[in-house]
Amino acid sequence: MLQRMRELAVQSANASNNSDDRKALQAEVTQLRDEIDRVAKTTSFNGTKLLDGTFANATFQVGANAGEGIAIESIVSAKSDTLGETPVHMTAQINNAADPVAPAVLAAMDAGDLQVDDASGTAIDLGPIGEATTGAQRSQQIVDAINAKSSDTGVFAFATLDATGAVTGYRVWAERALTAAGDFTGFGAATTGTVTDTAAVANAAMDDVSIESYGESQLALKVIDSAIDAINSSRADLGALQSRFENAVANINITGENLSAARGRIVDADFAKETSNLSRSQILQQAGTAMVAQANQNGQNVLSLLR
Repeated sequence: MLQRMRELAVQSANASNNSDDRKALQAEVTQLRDEIDRVAKTTSFNGTKLLDGTFANATFQVGANAGEGIAIESIVSAKSDTLGETPVHMTAQINNAADPVAPAVLAAMDAGDLQVDDASGTAIDLGPIGEATTGAQRSQQIVDAINAKSSDTGVFAFATLDATGAVTGYRVWAERALTAAGDFTGFGAATTGTVTDTAAVANAAMDDVSIESYGESQLALKVIDSAIDAINSSRADLGALQSRFENAVANINITGENLSAARGRIVDADFAKETSNLSRSQILQQAGTAMVAQANQNGQNVLSLLR
């Protein structure tokens, strides 16, 4: 399911999709996320939940004596509110610039007017931006410009919408902390909306995944990759524990065989020795019989002489 969600996020990040396409893709992502939650909350063994994060500090006795156990610290929680939890830095909503009074427009911005720093502190030009008739249109222009340079800056943006689907502003996020004064050049309340410093977001997890825009798809990819890594790591840990259990079982079987062999040495007959004793007894018996027969024959010989 996570792999399918990742495929959908990659597909949504493609500019060939319009908003309706992305909403359709998001519908499948939502259903897959709900199914992951259902599996996490209902998977159990003998009444014990295994994937909801509550299975921890369990010890399995593998020997006959005290202290002979194998402990499992925990199994990763697959619930969407914690799975794939990834630390990112995100601004609060940057509200639209004020709409101009017609026939006025928000003026076009030349190359070099807007810049965003990359991780090394180098300013990256966002390029020219055309004029806009509304603040919402300008916000979408800013989002597109930031995302167009995201491979250089490591900074992403996505538009924020109200209940009716209208653009109310945008948010910017990155894997590092960003400051309005240090990382953004040329941004202002009247032209782009007031940019704020980013704040660390600790709960960017599967329940936050949205792929309804390019910027959100990029965040979704990061979260889903983190979730896949967490699942793979947990599977590796459980595989290693399974190997330990198999070795413990093999060791117990060997111990049982050794104990059975030792008991056999004490209780069971030594077949080779007893066969040798039987042969010895038979030889002695046959020899005794032969001697008796010979003695009887000697008596008969004496009687025959007396006749």
